[in-house]
Amino acid sequence: MATLSKSSNYCAETLSFLKWFETHWKLDISVKDKFQTLRLKMILLEAFFSPKRKWHTDDKNLQVHLWHINQVLYHATKNFILSKGKCWTLQEKLCGIISGVIKKLDMAIPHIRQICALVSKSRRSTCSTANAMIELIHMLLEKMENLLSWKVQSFLRLSKQMEELEEDLRYLRNFLRVTEIWCNKDEILKDLLTHAGAVAYSTACILFLCTEESKMDVDIVNEMKGEVSCVVQKIKPFQPNVREIYIKALKALESSLQDTILVDETVLHFLYSLLGHVIDLSKVKASFRRSVIDQIEALHKELQIMRDYLFDPSASQYNQSNEKANNVLLHIKDLLFHAAYAIYTPYDTDISKEMAEVLNLTVADLFQEIEDIKQEARDVYDEIIAKSLRSNFPRTNELGFMDFVIQNLHELLSSKAGSSVLQLQHQMETVLGSILSLREDVFEIKALFAEQKEERDLWLQFINIVYHTEFVIDSFTARSGYLWDWKLGLFDIMEQIHMIRSEVNAIKITRTTDTTVLKNLGCVSSLENSGNSGALQDPSYEVGNETKKPIGHVDLFVDAEKKIREQLTSKCKDLCILSIVGMPGIGKTTLGNSIYENRFVRLCFHARARCHVGHACQKRRLLLDILQQVCGETDQVCGRNDDDLAEKLYQSLKGKKYFIFLDDLWDLRPWNDMRACFPDDKKGSRIMFTSRFQNIALETGMNTVTYPLTPISDSRTWELLQIKLFGKESCPPELVKVGQKIAAECKGLTLAADLIAGLLRTMASKNECWAQVANSLNTHLLEDQDGRCMHILELSYNQLPDHLKPSFLYFGAFPGNREVPTSKLMWLWIAEGFVKLQNGDEGSPEDVARSYLNDLIARSLVIDSKRGSSNGVKASCVHDLMHDFALAKAKEECFFQQQTCAHSRHVSSHVQTLYEPYRLCIYSEWECFKASMPFGPRLRSLLSSDFSCSCPFENFKLLRVLDLSGTIVDLTPCIFQLVHLRFLSVCTSSTRIPWEISYLQNLETLLLRSRKGIQLPDTVWKLVRLRHFRIDWHCFLPRYNQEFMEKTFKFNSLQTLSTPCLFFHEDLEKTMRGLPNLRKLSCIFLDSWDHSFNCNRFPVLDFLTQLESLHVVYGGQVVRHPCEFNFPHNLKKLKLSKFRLPWSAVSAIGKLPNLEVLKLLHASFEGKTWDMKEGEFLKLKFLKLESLDIAHWNASEDHLPCLETLVVKKCYALIEIPLCLGDIPTLQRIELQNCTRSAWISARTVKEKQKEMGNDQFEFTFKFEGSWRVPYEV
Repeated sequence: MATLSKSSNYCAETLSFLKWFETHWKLDISVKDKFQTLRLKMILLEAFFSPKRKWHTDDKNLQVHLWHINQVLYHATKNFILSKGKCWTLQEKLCGIISGVIKKLDMAIPHIRQICALVSKSRRSTCSTANAMIELIHMLLEKMENLLSWKVQSFLRLSKQMEELEEDLRYLRNFLRVTEIWCNKDEILKDLLTHAGAVAYSTACILFLCTEESKMDVDIVNEMKGEVSCVVQKIKPFQPNVREIYIKALKALESSLQDTILVDETVLHFLYSLLGHVIDLSKVKASFRRSVIDQIEALHKELQIMRDYLFDPSASQYNQSNEKANNVLLHIKDLLFHAAYAIYTPYDTDISKEMAEVLNLTVADLFQEIEDIKQEARDVYDEIIAKSLRSNFPRTNELGFMDFVIQNLHELLSSKAGSSVLQLQHQMETVLGSILSLREDVFEIKALFAEQKEERDLWLQFINIVYHTEFVIDSFTARSGYLWDWKLGLFDIMEQIHMIRSEVNAIKITRTTDTTVLKNLGCVSSLENSGNSGALQDPSYEVGNETKKPIGHVDLFVDAEKKIREQLTSKCKDLCILSIVGMPGIGKTTLGNSIYENRFVRLCFHARARCHVGHACQKRRLLLDILQQVCGETDQVCGRNDDDLAEKLYQSLKGKKYFIFLDDLWDLRPWNDMRACFPDDKKGSRIMFTSRFQNIALETGMNTVTYPLTPISDSRTWELLQIKLFGKESCPPELVKVGQKIAAECKGLTLAADLIAGLLRTMASKNECWAQVANSLNTHLLEDQDGRCMHILELSYNQLPDHLKPSFLYFGAFPGNREVPTSKLMWLWIAEGFVKLQNGDEGSPEDVARSYLNDLIARSLVIDSKRGSSNGVKASCVHDLMHDFALAKAKEECFFQQQTCAHSRHVSSHVQTLYEPYRLCIYSEWECFKASMPFGPRLRSLLSSDFSCSCPFENFKLLRVLDLSGTIVDLTPCIFQLVHLRFLSVCTSSTRIPWEISYLQNLETLLLRSRKGIQLPDTVWKLVRLRHFRIDWHCFLPRYNQEFMEKTFKFNSLQTLSTPCLFFHEDLEKTMRGLPNLRKLSCIFLDSWDHSFNCNRFPVLDFLTQLESLHVVYGGQVVRHPCEFNFPHNLKKLKLSKFRLPWSAVSAIGKLPNLEVLKLLHASFEGKTWDMKEGEFLKLKFLKLESLDIAHWNASEDHLPCLETLVVKKCYALIEIPLCLGDIPTLQRIELQNCTRSAWISARTVKEKQKEMGNDQFEFTFKFEGSWRVPYEV
């Protein structure tokens, strides 16, 4: 016994030393491999074959082999412990020692094999109790996981076989657990324990042999695979003796399990595994028919759905009061046992024909039972989640949203989101796979049969399913509700997907012929070629004849018309394109027609043609239309194909000076189709087109001149209205005031004026009637009698690419006429999931969002209301008409809902109000909304600009966007329970952000408005997805914590940060170095006295190599000692305030090689003279000087060689602008505001010099509030 005790101690001491070595020593790979092999062998021997394992046996032979194994353990570990102090510092010798220990341990292999053989033949269990055997199998499963996690190569080479063995071991363990709990018949339990012991020790022997990596050649690996398969065959009920043991135990369990009210997870998996074995057994028994096997396999799949989606053992804890829910759980338990027992027990004999028929009927009964349970589950889920919350989802860019959900689900499944996700991982993976498999099929059906209601409804059902999938999974991850609720939800989703799959398969079969026909029609142009030319003509024009000016015409764009006529009749001989662009309804066509019909213009050209292109243009129609006007031919050319028509047109225009007017060009496709038809013979030919898209002219690749039209003035609109309504007569005096109000509401759109005139003509000319129109003008614009305004807006919207439609409609979520900052708009779009990086896209999501905005502006749907210093769009808005259209379309497509107080007032304040929309916008009467006790279980976006002090956040757990930028919000913990937030913008009076902010792991944008400084907690650094963080006052970064920063500080996503207080300190520098991808920084520099240099020091930022924009305000005392800026060389924009530095310090800024924008504001530099130096500001394009005391600005013609814009404000002492700026060829604009007269005179001189250089586009603007006035002639 002393030897046994010593061997056990030596074994434990050896394992302890191995662990210590690996922790504290830097070991070579070869030594590490030896260490791992030794540790694995020691662990396996100690766990299964050492004296620690209490063997319940009196077999003498078995005891002898156990004694030999103990001796091996003793001598091997004893020698290692005794020799470790002699040469353990030399890794080579240590490696040899460990190899010797391993060699001695391998002497136990023959004894291990003998033990396994003896246990297999024994009729008595090696474990005294079922619990001991369960523990032994559990330990085996743990060791298998260890071998897998430690990547033991021999084990990995057997991975497929080991996976099957692991699954069967779990089944055996669960069988033992079930019989141990519910079966009291010792004889039956004894047989099962004996059988389990043989399986367990055979597995332990295999695991020990897997540690012999060096000896595992191909033959041995194949031999090992055979041994693993033998163990698996011992567990499966293929052998009669094994099947007899299982059936005896199962029969003994029958009454016990049926009397049980509920079963746990163990019983559930046991019964399901039992059915799996039935399928395996049915395949190997020749007496089974194929039809029966197929039915059993189908039954197994249905029971898998029961197990995965409808059963939750913990559900009984919170469903005690729900009788329907409890009945579902009880029925599932009964079903599983019924299925397992009814199908498994006949296998103790061969299956006769009669028995097969009985099984057939049994399976049919089980299927009916399954359908009953499914219906019960649907009824329960309908009570949990109302059907109204599973439909009426947004119908805008559905495919883009689907991809957004798929991407989010992929990220969730691949991330380390915690054990909670594992609870539904399999179900989520199944749903994801089903959505992916259906996506393309359903979309193709929708695209091919868009006009057929059945197919459109199918697409809508599928989209609703995807939205509901998002709702269920996000509710689960937000811990809203119970696990079983969302299991039922995923079950409901899978059932719906199965139904859609059946419909899709049916449609694909029945519609195959139709689809082929449609595709063929799309490729054949014979239908076009056989058409009548008269049918191809656009009735908008009187082809070949002059169109008279309409009644009520007024010359609206005199200046633009004059410039275009001059360009048309200029002496330039090259073919030139003139484009008139502007938003819909502004008067592009009217202006184009006026120019086309001008008498002088007509005389300048040999051939002219005019045609309307539109959004559904056909090349053949355009060719015939132009040919008819140029040649007068109709019947002679209609029978020709498109290529012949194009050649005919080219030859007809060859050698002539022609003028072609293409009205309403939507894209470049028609131009690209026709381009080759227009020869350039240097005759001065011209092509003019109108379009709402500014970028089309630039993309033609030819000499183009663009004339953008802006809305006409209110007075011109009123003039137009009067002419249309009264002709040459005067407007009655009592209607003038209200008429002018109506004209102002037209916002300069001629189309709107046409619609209003048509409406007023149908009414009495009375003040009260016109006042009614004025008060409800927008409604009339959208509901006018002929719908032309809506038609144009509808066409513009329908022609948008799907990915731009949500971005456009989102403008309706903001108050009308509200300028939206570009940065905020882009961040909102990204958070909403509108922005998608396509394959091959370079740049960030922000770059893609910016391209979306530019595209909308180019299409004249959005107005760029403010430009930045780099001429980028700084803010944008939409016309009122566009805003109203966006609201109407958003309501139609369930995109968002605008909440009014009138709606809230009708709701009782004592009853919770259910809000079903996906997005909700509230821009007035927030208190009314709050008083309605709102509850929005599926609300994803909430936007409001009202002023309030609280918000019921706990009722909107799935919010992804929360924009309350005008709302004062207490930063209470409930707001940080909104774990799906990606965008958060609030106004707060708090001075601290709670540590719970770390819960918002999905947050990408955080915007805080405050009038106080805010202290940030350490946990803010856990927001690893945060890209944009703005506090508009100032904030204090967390104190540097070395342990925290080194372990968790990964802030690579942050791109925008404002406004932290920074100072010169080593710890702060370490913090800032943790923000390597920062691109835009606004900050405050504080006093930082460096005692070693006895001077003030500014924070070092030159390591921020990605930083492009920097705004710094100095918040310390006056700097009395020289200070140096340490800015990164990649900086493009710099704004400085309140530094009060001497002008000599500006050289550090001038040397920045990539600086393009510089703003020196509010005493950033002090001193009367700024002497510029050579080699500085070589790339500067924009310079702004504001509130400086500078008097003399000395520069030469070599300074600022790339300057484009100069802005000087409130520099009251500045005597003059350097006259040498007039020699800079890139200069485009000078803006003066509140400066001296002499500065204005010098700026005017610069303007004159620019004009002399031929810069006719140079702009000089000024604004003065002083006592002198600028001469009128300037």
